[in-house]
Amino acid sequence: MAGETVAEHRIAMALLGLLNVKAFDRISITEITEKAAVSRVSYYRHFSSKEDILLRHSSYILDGIVDDLKSGKLCSGSEFWQRLFTELSDTNLTINMSKAGLEDEFFSIFESRMEIVFTEILGIDVTVKMNLVFMEFVIGGLIALLNKVNAIKQENNCRRCGFIPPYCRRTVCSVQPMIMYQEQN
Repeated sequence: MAGETVAEHRIAMALLGLLNVKAFDRISITEITEKAAVSRVSYYRHFSSKEDILLRHSSYILDGIVDDLKSGKLCSGSEFWQRLFTELSDTNLTINMSKAGLEDEFFSIFESRMEIVFTEILGIDVTVKMNLVFMEFVIGGLIALLNKVNAIKQENNCRRCGFIPPYCRRTVCSVQPMIMYQEQN
C-alpha cells in the first residue's frame, strides 16, 4: 500500500490473519510479531498498539486508492468502486475494524478520503450547501452499504464460534450457504 513499509504491511497482514481465528482482545503482540516474522522492537518502531495497526493500515489502503485515482491509474468510476470494495473485502477490513471496536474511527477515515475524491478529483465545491448535502448523502450510502456487506459476511460465519469456516473451532462448521440478498428482505 502507498506509504506502508514492508514491516508495517507484514504486521498488518499478521493481525488481520489472526483476527480470523481469535478475538481482537485475545491477540497478543507476541503472536503478531511471530506471525509477521518481525521483532518486538520493529513492532514498536512502527506501531503503538493493535488499534494503531488497523487504523494506519486502513489509511494506507484508502490513500493508495485515492492516489491511484489522482494519478489516472484508475480511469473510471467503475474501476474506482471495484478497487475500493475489493480492497475492503479481501482483508475483511471493515469487519475486522468492527471486531476491534474501531468502526467509528474507520468510517471517519473513510469519510475524509471520500471528501478528497469529491473535492480534489471530481472538483465538487463543497462550500455550496447542495453539493455538501449530495456528498454527505453519497458517503452515508457507502457506509450503509459497507455495513450491509459486513452483516452478510458475518452471517456466514460459524454460528457457534463466530469465525469463518476454515478457522471454525468445530469439526463440522454450522455455516449455512449464503442466502441471496433479495431473499433476506
